[in-house]
Amino acid sequence: MASVFITGLAVRQSGFDLADIGRQDILPIAARQRAKVPAVLSAQLAKHIAREDRAILSDAAIHSLLVSGAACAMAEQGGAFDQAARAEINVYTTAEIVRDFYEILYDYRMKHPELSAESIHAELGRVAGAVHPLRLFRKLPTNNLYHIAKYFGFTGGGYPLRSMSLGGLSLLEQALFKLQHAEQGGALLCAVGDMTKADNLEAFRKMGLVETDPVDATADKVSVTYGAVALMLENTTLLQHSGHVALAEIVAVYSRFDAQIYSKQADWEALLQCLPAAVIDTHPVVIMYDNGAPNLRQVEDAAVFKIMPEADVRRYKPYTGYAGSTSGLVDLGCALADESIEVGRTLLVNGMGIGIGCACAVVKKLRHLTPDQALSGELS
Repeated sequence: MASVFITGLAVRQSGFDLADIGRQDILPIAARQRAKVPAVLSAQLAKHIAREDRAILSDAAIHSLLVSGAACAMAEQGGAFDQAARAEINVYTTAEIVRDFYEILYDYRMKHPELSAESIHAELGRVAGAVHPLRLFRKLPTNNLYHIAKYFGFTGGGYPLRSMSLGGLSLLEQALFKLQHAEQGGALLCAVGDMTKADNLEAFRKMGLVETDPVDATADKVSVTYGAVALMLENTTLLQHSGHVALAEIVAVYSRFDAQIYSKQADWEALLQCLPAAVIDTHPVVIMYDNGAPNLRQVEDAAVFKIMPEADVRRYKPYTGYAGSTSGLVDLGCALADESIEVGRTLLVNGMGIGIGCACAVVKKLRHLTPDQALSGELS
C-alpha cells in the first residue's frame, strides 16, 4: 500500500490563529474576543468564479474556498500541481446543514406587511414558492464540494460526509483508504463547523455544556466557535511527481461505531486496544478530543491513562474553541505547529461524534508547521 502524506494545512477559526499555538502565554479562547465576521470572497477568488456560481455560494462554501486555497497554496510552494495531478485529486467535505427558514420567513414577512401573525401560517406554502431556485442549491450537501472541485480543477472524485464532530477524522479515514490503494492520487479535505448557530448553541445550553460566562476563562464548559480547516494529502507516487514537502505521514485511522449519544469509557478502551503494539511502544503524544464537557473528559482520560499510563497528552480546544466537525483536523494542525512536540513523534488524534462513535488517527510528525500569517488566522 502507498504511504499518504500531508503537504498543506490551513486553519481559519474565529478567535484563534494557528501561528500562536506555540506561545506559552496564549489565552484560553473564553478570555479572548471572537466576534463573528461575514464570509467574504477575496478579490483573487471572486474574479475566477462565474456569476452563476457566485449566486449559489453559501457562507460555508466561501469559508471552504478560502481555507482550501490556503492549504493548496502551502502545498504548492514547492511547485504547482499539473493538470494530470489535479485529475487525480479527490475532494472530501463536511459542513453544517444550511438552515435558513427563519431568514426566508422574515424576508417574506417584510415584503407582505399586511399579513398578521395569525394568517402567516396559512401562507407557508406561498413562502416556499417564493424562494428563488438558486437558493435551494446552497442547501445541498454537495455545495462546498462543487465549488472546491470546480475552482481548483480537482476532478478525481470524492463526496460530502456528515459525522457530527467526528466529521474531520471521518474525512481523513475515507481519503486514507482510497489513497493507500491508488497508484497515484491526492485529496483535499475541508471541514466547516459552526457551534455558534442558534440551534446548536441552544441544544448545548439545554444540556448545560456551554459556558455561562463568555469572559470567564476558568469556566469548565464548552467554548463554542466557528471556523474551517483544510488539508492537502498526497500519496507516495504523487508526492514524488509533485516534489512537494511532506509535513506529516498519515499512518492509520481507527474508528469504532456506537449508536449511543456519547462514547463511554469502554468504547474508548476498545478503540485504543486496536492500536498495534508498535504504535504504543513509540510513546505517542495523545491529542485529546476533550471539547470542554467535564463528563466527556473524564471517560476519555480514564480510557487513555488505563491503556497508556504514561501518556503524554495535549488539549487544544481551550485555545481553539469547539466548532464541531472541524475539531479533529484543527487539533492535528495544532500538534504539527506545536514546537513542544518534537519532529519524529507519533501523534494519536482522538475524536468523537454524537450517535456516531469515536476514532483515533495515527500520524507521524515529519516537520514543524510554520504557518505564514497569510495562510492561517481568523476568518476574514
